[in-house]
Amino acid sequence: MTVQAADIVSVHPVDGVVVGGEFRRADPNPTRLFFGPTARALKQGAAYVGVYEILLPFVQIGITDRISVGAGTTADLRRRQ
Repeated sequence: MTVQAADIVSVHPVDGVVVGGEFRRADPNPTRLFFGPTARALKQGAAYVGVYEILLPFVQIGITDRISVGAGTTADLRRRQ
């Protein structure tokens, strides 16, 4: 891609990697989505703690780069009938 200097509006650094010639932005939440967990493991030694609805804690720890272990409450709080 060729870009003329006059066409550049602003320049700022971004986090990410180039894979196969395509730029991929860094994911700020690599193990969690807005509504639930992903299948992505934490890196070895990484961990996080969270709380659902003020009183329902959970923790996730990366044992290896491929295996994470978590404990705590689930986000599925719907009543069972």
